[in-house]
Amino acid sequence: MYYYMYYYYYYYYYYYYYYYYYYYYYYYFYYYYYYYYFYYYYYYYYYYYYYYYYYYYYYYYYYYYYYYYYYYYNYYYYYYYFYYYYYYYYYYYYYYFYYYYYN
Repeated sequence: MYYYMYYYYYYYYYYYYYYYYYYYYYYYFYYYYYYYYFYYYYYYYYYYYYYYYYYYYYYYYYYYYYYYYYYYYNYYYYYYYFYYYYYYYYYYYYYYFYYYYYN
């Protein structure tokens, strides 16, 4: 009788601790699994938005300065263009009247 009871309790505690450690490591595994999962998930989206705004502002300032210098140089382009033709006609009429006056 004691012999059977001994094995009964032996197997009882054996399976008890077996399932205990089984579920322990089971939840332990899933805990760290989801921990690292959300960690890399957060890490991924953090750098995703980081580079997203980085390139957003990069292109923003790129086009800003592009149009800025575009209009800036066009302004001076038309300015010298006007300047050039102004003096062109100025000397043209100058020599015209000079020729007309002295001839």
